[in-house]
Amino acid sequence: MAQYTDPSQIQDEDNLSLLEIIRFFRLHWKFLGLTTVVLSSAAIILFLLKPQQYQKQLTLSVKQLPVSVSSSLSFLGKDVNQTGIQAVKYLQNQQLDKITVQPRFDASTQQVDVTLQSKNTDALAQSSSKITSKLKTQFQNQIGEGIEVGLTVTEQELKRNQQVLAQIKQQIAEFSPTSGTSSQQIQIAARLDALEQQRARLEVAIVAGEVDKKYLMQAQKNLAEFTNQVMSVQIVSESDLPLTRSILPVVVFAIVASFMVAVVASIIGDQIPRLQHELSKAKIDGSKDV
Repeated sequence: MAQYTDPSQIQDEDNLSLLEIIRFFRLHWKFLGLTTVVLSSAAIILFLLKPQQYQKQLTLSVKQLPVSVSSSLSFLGKDVNQTGIQAVKYLQNQQLDKITVQPRFDASTQQVDVTLQSKNTDALAQSSSKITSKLKTQFQNQIGEGIEVGLTVTEQELKRNQQVLAQIKQQIAEFSPTSGTSSQQIQIAARLDALEQQRARLEVAIVAGEVDKKYLMQAQKNLAEFTNQVMSVQIVSESDLPLTRSILPVVVFAIVASFMVAVVASIIGDQIPRLQHELSKAKIDGSKDV
């Protein structure tokens, strides 16, 4: 059979709960107010004592310059988008003293936007030159590695072409176009012509290889200068960003959080006497049973 609940009973229970809440705040308003003021004041003071973060915005133009380079340095053939993305990766891995670096490549402008943040204004003031210097160093290291690989490949090709050329010259020397029948002489002449053409191609390849080798060795010797010839890292714009520190959200959050802590502490404080009473009663009942 369904149980009937009197609506007036529900209303009385709601009124009772509301009265209990009002009674709770009347009893603890001093504690709630004092705790809220103390905790929120401490939080606000800590926030104000925390050093401010200063910011600077850099816009960099990073691109490869249109200069003729050795065929062994084909890795330099990157467009401005690839170079910009590479610059962002380099900057993401950089550690500057007391400075946080946040790079981003803007595809629309094809430039690298860098946000610098630090508590130290002096460090931030010197950050622009450090950023460009570190970028150039990273590209220089990459180019240096590429030159080393290109030099190794060029030397191997030179050695192989020189060996093949020596074999071809020996084969040419072994032919005697005056001996044999006319048919044999025609075959010998055709073979000699093919060998001569192959020798000419190899000699051209060897000369080109020697030029490449000399070019790479010179670039390796003057790596910093060579990097400046093929890579451009320039500051397009530089500006200090306005401080965005606002105390109002901190004050609101501190007051709300402190009040909640005070309420929880008051509730726990109210429950302690009841728990002590229950424990005492349990001990008394236990002793009676004994």
